[in-house]
Amino acid sequence: MKVLPYFHPFWQSIAFCTGVYNAFMGITRKGFTLTRHRNVGLVYYLMTCIGLAGGSVITEVLESKGMRIEMGIHLMIGITIVILFIIAGTLGFLMLADPAKIVKLRPIHKWINLASLVLFFFQGLYGYFCLATL
Repeated sequence: MKVLPYFHPFWQSIAFCTGVYNAFMGITRKGFTLTRHRNVGLVYYLMTCIGLAGGSVITEVLESKGMRIEMGIHLMIGITIVILFIIAGTLGFLMLADPAKIVKLRPIHKWINLASLVLFFFQGLYGYFCLATL
């Protein structure tokens, strides 16, 4: 049971690195292809959403075993990140559907995804400090 709390941070660290890679590719255009950017972005979104669900399950299991972890803020940040993903992903699909809107929507898409990465980083720090109390 002592190893269980560390599955979620390990998984989310990989998801975060995937998001940083995709942001780097999208901003610098190095190695950029639309297909690669879209696919890596979808993997990043999916991994993060799986991490949200997995973290919730792990917290419930730990609480049922008598280990209390206060993760309210961590969970709220995670839900906020998923909402930002929905908005940014929708903007991505709108840019694909109507290339004339790319000039207007790309900066919004970029800033929403960067904001989600910043929140992701601080969420990871908060989670680390929560785990340090175990």
